Amino acid sequence: MPLEFRDLRWAIAASQHRSLRQAAETLRIKQSTLSRCLRSLEHTLGSRLFERTRGGTQPTIEGQEFLDAARRFVDETEAITIRVKSRSRGESGRLTIGVQASYSAGNFRATLLDHRHRFPDVDARMVDGSSDYLISDLASFRD
Repeated sequence: MPLEFRDLRWAIAASQHRSLRQAAETLRIKQSTLSRCLRSLEHTLGSRLFERTRGGTQPTIEGQEFLDAARRFVDETEAITIRVKSRSRGESGRLTIGVQASYSAGNFRATLLDHRHRFPDVDARMVDGSSDYLISDLASFRD
């Protein structure tokens, strides 16, 4: 049975709060729902992740190892999501522009400067040349 991303987040929350009640409140779910989720996760993994006592919830040794890996996975997934969203909105990545005329003056230059100011994470590159070579030069920058 595959692990759900949500289960990783919930296990991390339980670990951070050391209390299923507090973790459930933070996650805006019922404590019983969180408890069932963690038991199901433990069953799927075949290992106890948490010691549950009246004083709270604490990760076992195996649980701590699992949670450390889960945090890295969740953090990296969130970072990738942010990068992809930024790129899809044109806020990062590469922009290659082919030009045949001088772009050092006029509206084009002002537009490029404004773009660089608004989107500093976009690597803008210029390719200039005659129309005979411009398309092949632009194609070489696709990588």
